Amino acid sequence: MKDYREAIEAEAASLRQKAKVDKSQHGDQNTAYFHIIVKVRFSRNRILSLTVESGILLTEEDDMAREAVGYFVNLMGTRSDNCYGEG
Repeated sequence: MKDYREAIEAEAASLRQKAKVDKSQHGDQNTAYFHIIVKVRFSRNRILSLTVESGILLTEEDDMAREAVGYFVNLMGTRSDNCYGEG
């Protein structure tokens, strides 16, 4: 029974951390509330589409990831382009 209680408390702590909510306001066992908060935060933090420089709208996750990586690689340059002359 102790292991079960510890598991429940660990899950609640994890959900509180993900939800960034103070437990004193909502109690320890209100996991449905925390699940809702986590889902809302997840939906706000998602990128659903990305418009590239040419004006094309990307909606596929793989395409957006490839474009983002390419953008930042181009932005950062290569190792030989650094200001310290290293690379």
